[in-house]
Amino acid sequence: MRRSAALFMSAALVLAGCADRPTQPSQAPATPSFRIAGVCLGSDRIEVLIKTLFAPGVDQTAALAFWRQTYNDLARGDTATARSDAMKLVDFALKKYKAGQLVGGKSPATTQNLVTLLSGVLCRVGLPPFDPAALDDDGAAVVVTPNSPPQDIVTGTLFAGLHINTGDVPQPTLITITRLPSDGPGPLLTPFDQYPLYYEFNYNPGVTFTQPVLVGTCVSGSLTVPDPSRLRLAHNVAPYTWGSIEVLPFVPAPFLDCTNAGLGAAPNSWRLDGLARSGSRLLTRALALLAPQPAYAAIAGAGGVGGTVRTFSPFGAVDTLGVITSERPVEQQGSVNTAVTSPPTVLLRTPTGRTMYGVPVTFAITAGGGSLTGANPLTDATGHATVGSWTLGPTPMLNVLTATAHGPAGTGFLGNPRTFDASAQP
Repeated sequence: MRRSAALFMSAALVLAGCADRPTQPSQAPATPSFRIAGVCLGSDRIEVLIKTLFAPGVDQTAALAFWRQTYNDLARGDTATARSDAMKLVDFALKKYKAGQLVGGKSPATTQNLVTLLSGVLCRVGLPPFDPAALDDDGAAVVVTPNSPPQDIVTGTLFAGLHINTGDVPQPTLITITRLPSDGPGPLLTPFDQYPLYYEFNYNPGVTFTQPVLVGTCVSGSLTVPDPSRLRLAHNVAPYTWGSIEVLPFVPAPFLDCTNAGLGAAPNSWRLDGLARSGSRLLTRALALLAPQPAYAAIAGAGGVGGTVRTFSPFGAVDTLGVITSERPVEQQGSVNTAVTSPPTVLLRTPTGRTMYGVPVTFAITAGGGSLTGANPLTDATGHATVGSWTLGPTPMLNVLTATAHGPAGTGFLGNPRTFDASAQP
């Protein structure tokens, strides 16, 4: 069942102090950074929570043993072992919660206490807090180790997930999947059209997988997609500035079931961005306001997209096509050794008509000689890119200039490149 915002609000307020909100979204890190200072739970408080969540007996004894071993590791200054033992407690608690075996089952009070416990334990070993949305039906939370068997980690809705093999993580790691809001600009740092459903995949601690893992998300069946065959899974990559995405070659994701995938409201979308999101989402939203959003209309059916990655960040589907057209006269005349009066300009749009901001364009002379200034502009907020100046060559003849748009690997532009002619007169 979906939980209301109020369910975890008090836990979020306790934990929000751990988070550093990025002050420069264009330099957002791959994973959020957290300040561990004065907000970690004391050992006594952790033991109280364990005794509240686990009934007296074998489970409570085991949970207390995991925590006390973690505490002893920290007392010895052995952070690496402490993190490994802390993950044993996190894994144990999550499994008992999913099985409904904690005191109170999955009641709001139990869920809140669990989130507080997990975040408190993680904080004590210097790791980011636990995202409560991972416990929602459209979320997932699983601890994997280097020796874990191959497994699919999927949300309860089966709308997002990943497949991980033995040895894919170099250390015990908490993997979470949480749904991102579908309204407004998407989370991907790209001018290409992007389509929900969007999900944040996270690992705690931040790791690089030893080999690529298969990730997949559903595309909402309530959207109009000009050509679904062009959709590819994409995610943000370093340096986490506008345009820095990786478009993944298509790989089937058999663990998904997108039959009933719809937009709906992202669960627990009240969460503070700084708590579990990277600053890149803030940059995306600011830049996307420069252009109108595509109109979404209902279509029948829904599909999923998959790809393999070594790192995590927000994921969603993108249409890999842009459209480039010529602006200003494509044919003009001028005098030799003189700049043309109308510098060539191109316009970039998506298939849904959105102007594409921040796309690199290269202008190059292909005939006639001459020279250029400002030959490598980015498209502006209106989708236009203009060469600084084009000075024709010294010989009376046809001068030719091309404009080529550049996107991430796996994308392309219809009409690329565009050609401009200028007849150089004596």
